This record gives sequence, structure tokens and C-alpha cells, in this order.
Amino acid sequence: MVDPLAEVVTLLQPGARFSKLIHGASPWRIRRSEAGQPFYCVVLEGGCVVTLAGHEPLELHAGDFALIPAVQDIAIASLVPPPRGHDTLAPTPLGNGEFRLGPATLVQLVREETRQQRPAREIVLSRLMEVLLIEALRSTAGTQAPPGLVRGLADIRLAAAIRGMHEQPTQAWTVAALAKVAALSRSTFFERFNREVGVAPMAYLLAWRMALAKDLLRRGAGRMAEIAARVGYSSASTFSVAFARHVGVPPTAYARRHAAAA
Repeated sequence: MVDPLAEVVTLLQPGARFSKLIHGASPWRIRRSEAGQPFYCVVLEGGCVVTLAGHEPLELHAGDFALIPAVQDIAIASLVPPPRGHDTLAPTPLGNGEFRLGPATLVQLVREETRQQRPAREIVLSRLMEVLLIEALRSTAGTQAPPGLVRGLADIRLAAAIRGMHEQPTQAWTVAALAKVAALSRSTFFERFNREVGVAPMAYLLAWRMALAKDLLRRGAGRMAEIAARVGYSSASTFSVAFARHVGVPPTAYARRHAAAA
């Protein structure tokens, strides 16, 4: 049986290629502005305070892992921060992927793999990051977490429909067909899906198809017509229009960009 959460995490390809090992000497504070990019932070020793615009500060300690799906403005500081307005300069590189500013089992493993140049290090780190990401997503179940995939999968009726979309993305799904899979009336299903997942059923299906398409394009897995068919479109032109509208660039340009970056 298809596991939608596992599929999404696999497509996200979490890894340590964008990570840094940072040593901080109190007091310190750094700020970053991101264009809606995901951000994660693993505290190996000591602690820090993470502040997002419009939210209360979040205190993290050794062994904690924080995942922020989309960051606009973030500040990270030592537990005893410097005076307001006195931000620390950019981290100083120490070499070997480590930087300087002024254990849970998984986090300890990440720490050991990060610091040791052992065989297959990058593969191990990628798998550990996948597990950390899954655990972070799982931990939101049963909480007052915002709407999303985890909340949708926690609802047994909605989970059936979500799995159906993941198992058969090429099927000509309609709200009525998905409601039937969920054993709910059309109106009840539509309202419940919107409330728990945060988007309409057809919007979720489109996003999943586009995620699959982007993965296929990055890997160069077939001609445009073949990729279109694999994500539920009858022609390359129809797929191209939908992809450009959703992603912001045509699929050919997207594929070229990622081929050049490889």
C-alpha cells in the first residue's frame, strides 16, 4: 500500500548538502530572510532561541529538531542573547563544513556522521535527515498543528482518498469520485478535506502531479509526452500549460535549469 507521507518526504530529498555545523559562543544572534524556503535546525549541544516573524520565540535544547516548512524572516540567538539590535556577524568558516558564531539518538547519529569522514557518509546523512523529517511531521499529529498532509492522513476517511490520489495519479479523479473512496457525501468530503489538508482536493491532486513531474524532469526520465502521461495528462501541450501555470516556468526550461545545475 502506498504511503503518501513517505512519498512526499522522498521527493523532498532532505539531505545535509545544505547544512552547516555551527559552534556558538554566547551571546550571539543571527537573522536570515528567505523566500519561503524550508529551514531545519538540529541542536547538538547547548541551546538556542528561534524567533519567526509574528510568532512567539521557541527555545530549543540539545536533542531538539525544529522544522519550519517555509521561512520568510527568522532570527536565531543564544539562550542569553546580545542586546537588542546587536546582531552577530556572519558565521566564521572553520573548514571541513564547520562554522563558528560568537542527545536524542537520531540527533547524536547526525552529529557523529557530520564530524566523521566515514565511507558512505553522504548516503547515511541523507537517510538520517529523512527519518528526522518524518519524525518532525509525525510529531504534529494530534496537536494544534496547521492544516496539512499529516492532519489529512490522521483522518481515516480522508486518508483513503489521499492514498487513492498517490496510488493512481493518472486517474481522472473528480471530487465526487474521491468522496466515494472516502465514503462521504461530496459536500462533506470537500469541506472536511479543505479544513484538514488546507487546500481543495483538486488543488492537492494538481500539486502532487506537479511534484511528480518536477522529479521526473530533474532526472530526465523520459520525453515530454511520456512524462505528461505519467502524471495524468493526455498531451504534452496540456501538461506544459498546466506546469507553467503552477511552477512559473515551462517544463522544458525547468528541465534545462536543473540539468545545468547538476
